[in-house]
Amino acid sequence: MSSTTAHPKIDFSVYLKILRGLDNLPMGAILIKDSLIYYVNRKLLDLFQYADKSELLGTMVENLRPEKLRKKLAKRASRREQGIPQPENYISMGRLQDGSYKPIQVNATRFEIEGNGFTLAYLTDLSQDFESSRIIGILESKFRDAIEYSPIATSVTKDSRILMANLVYIDLFGYDSIEEIRGEHTSIFHGAKSRKIIEEKVKRREEGEFTVETYDAYGLHRNGSEFPIRVTAKRIDFEDGIGILSYIEKRVEEN
Repeated sequence: MSSTTAHPKIDFSVYLKILRGLDNLPMGAILIKDSLIYYVNRKLLDLFQYADKSELLGTMVENLRPEKLRKKLAKRASRREQGIPQPENYISMGRLQDGSYKPIQVNATRFEIEGNGFTLAYLTDLSQDFESSRIIGILESKFRDAIEYSPIATSVTKDSRILMANLVYIDLFGYDSIEEIRGEHTSIFHGAKSRKIIEEKVKRREEGEFTVETYDAYGLHRNGSEFPIRVTAKRIDFEDGIGILSYIEKRVEEN
């Protein structure tokens, strides 16, 4: 039988003071009730690349989550609302306004105001740590786990060769293990329909022209079939060169 935890109760006057204090925090802050966004601070808008609070207030919080994570995180939120202890500090992925993704640290807490339950979460951008040569170079465990357990196909490459990829990525392209693709040139994943465009983009990123971009392309499955994908790629600065961190999702083409 699951144990439950009583949520702390906060007076409305204290709640107003909390909101005023959140405005100037150095990390993103979001207040959620019944899966709807009630409040966001300026830092959170910047984190998810929104211009104004009106774009988020009253909308579903799941819009800030990758589609493949929504069910899992919604279940976690539901259990938290029931008072069932849930992880309060964890690494996840955020979905930005342009559809790209960013690794984030989440610290969530549940409380009540005049009988109404709210969740307050603090979100920290992990991109700089994630992409720094120190972190990627030694693949510290928490960031390695963030890649390996991400629900999005994720890879790290250098000189256009695979250094690391998670199981979602391996499965997406029809392979069985990382050993089959580690060290392989990324061209084996490029469909003929977009191979030239992808290779040009990779070359420009490796030459330092871009730090991040999202684009549509075609992937090449191990069985030779091609399928439409959406790629979000970020340049990584290694101590001895430049690499690329990529997130890849299948997309549905419009007829």
